[in-house]
Amino acid sequence: MLVGFIEGNLLDIVIKLVNLFVAPLFVLFFMALFVPQATDRGTLLGGLFSLFIAILIAFFYLFQLSILTIMPIALVVGAVSAWIFSLLNRQYFLNHEK
Repeated sequence: MLVGFIEGNLLDIVIKLVNLFVAPLFVLFFMALFVPQATDRGTLLGGLFSLFIAILIAFFYLFQLSILTIMPIALVVGAVSAWIFSLLNRQYFLNHEK
């Protein structure tokens, strides 16, 4: 319903909308399969943060980045932030529940 408000030609719109969810979804799978320290809260927050960064790059032109950089930047930022959030979750929440 809101696609008409997105600036650019059809290819730009498709790249923006498809790349919004690919990297955050991969962050969830990557953390679950390859990072043993990952926690559910940390991974969820990392995925949401990755989606937030992808939206900032796609629609608000964060740091004047190209739309082709949405996926790699959102992936790296999401994986690193999910790892940090998982470490913080283990440090502060899981130790205090015992």
